[in-house]
Amino acid sequence: MRQELQPTGCFLFTIKRYLPGSLRREWLERDDAPIEERLAEIVATFLVAGPIMAEERRQREEQARQEEEERQRRKRDRNRWRRFAEIAKAWDEVGTARRFLQAMREVDQTGGVMVEGKPVSEWLDWAEGKLKAVDPIEQGIAAIFEDIANIKYWTYHD
Repeated sequence: MRQELQPTGCFLFTIKRYLPGSLRREWLERDDAPIEERLAEIVATFLVAGPIMAEERRQREEQARQEEEERQRRKRDRNRWRRFAEIAKAWDEVGTARRFLQAMREVDQTGGVMVEGKPVSEWLDWAEGKLKAVDPIEQGIAAIFEDIANIKYWTYHD
């Protein structure tokens, strides 16, 4: 079977977009109704449909904007939790290092041994200072949550 299109000599005007309500979308020229007699109806349809279509577009764009904001909010929340977990891990590592330092202090039997020209006691004090500098709790809980609050949806690139 082979389909062939044959010209009819009639003009068909079609709006290939959904139009709300009972608005007409198609006008076919006939011998008893030439298309030029229907131009007023076609223009009237555009005048009525235009604002409706503009409002539908505005609603779709608003919906898309809200969905994007929600996506960004969820990603920001995931990123903030990720930062919280990183801080918790750092705190855990500090705890391990602090227990190690305490164990070293308890077994300090170096008796004046020098390392790079410093007594071991200075090295122990150095380690204690480093622990205080990197311990998240030493910075204060408010500082921890300020750090987390500064996390944005784009902070981490996964």
